Amino acid sequence: MSKPVNLWLSLRFGQLEVNMSTDDLSHYAPDVAADMTVHLIRAFSEGIAELRGHGVIGIPPDDDDDTEDPPEDDDSDDDG
Repeated sequence: MSKPVNLWLSLRFGQLEVNMSTDDLSHYAPDVAADMTVHLIRAFSEGIAELRGHGVIGIPPDDDDDTEDPPEDDDSDDDG
């Protein structure tokens, strides 16, 4: 019989952090870690969605949507 293992995953961006762990996991398989990773990413995404829904965070404006043209350089001489 193999020795039980502990798994701990963490995903953090700034102050938003999601942690997930399991203790004394017997019969460890890579599928367990992959499944935990899917749940961790889902929880992180749901956390971001909740923060957006409450107006805590927003989506920055897209630079491609700027309708203003950049100012043109004035190469004329002001000396007359």
